[in-house]
Amino acid sequence: KRITILVCIVLIASCGFRLRGSGESYLLSPQLVNLELTGSNINSDLMYMVQNNLASSGVIVNGDVNGLYTLVVIDQGVSERNTTFGADARTTEKEVSAKAQFTLKSKDGEFVYGPHDIENERIYNYDVSSVNSADRERDLIIAELRRSLADQILRMLQAVQLPNDSAANSSTSSNSAATNQNEAPASTCLLYTSDAADD
Repeated sequence: KRITILVCIVLIASCGFRLRGSGESYLLSPQLVNLELTGSNINSDLMYMVQNNLASSGVIVNGDVNGLYTLVVIDQGVSERNTTFGADARTTEKEVSAKAQFTLKSKDGEFVYGPHDIENERIYNYDVSSVNSADRERDLIIAELRRSLADQILRMLQAVQLPNDSAANSSTSSNSAATNQNEAPASTCLLYTSDAADD
C-alpha cells in the first residue's frame, strides 16, 4: 500500500498538480526578483494570495530594502446584490463581486504600471430556507474571486516591460550571435533558422 501511495504521489506531481491555494507560478521580469509589497490591508486574504503567488514565482517579497519596485495592492472589498426573484418576491439568485486596484511603482514613487482596477463577479443560487448553507457557499465564492484577482494581478505583471528589460534582451541576443559566429560552420538550413529566431 505504501508503494502504491508513493507511486500515486509521484504521478500527480509529474502532472503538475498542485493544491488550490498553494500559489501559481509566473514568469516575471528579472528586475522584480526583489519586490516590496504593500497595500491598504497587508493582512487581507487577497494580499496573502498575491504574496503567495509572488513567492511561488521566485520573487523575494519585502526581503530587500534595496528593491527597485513596489507593488501596491488595494483590496476594494466585496459587494453583493440581488439579481433574480421568485414568484413570492423572494431572492433566488445573488451576484457577488470582488474588486481590487494595483499599481507598480519605482523606488522614487513614480507610476511604472497602473493603477489598474480589476473586478470579478459570480452569480449563485440563494435559498432563503437554508441561509447557513447559502452563506457558506458565498464565503467559498468570495475566496475563489479573490484568488482569481491575485492570479490576474500576476498575469498582468508578466506583460510589464521595464526600462532595462529591452537592453538585457538585446545584450542576450548579441551574445548569442557572437557565440554562433565562433562555432564551427553549420549547414545553410540551420543558419537560416537561427536568423529567423533572432528576428
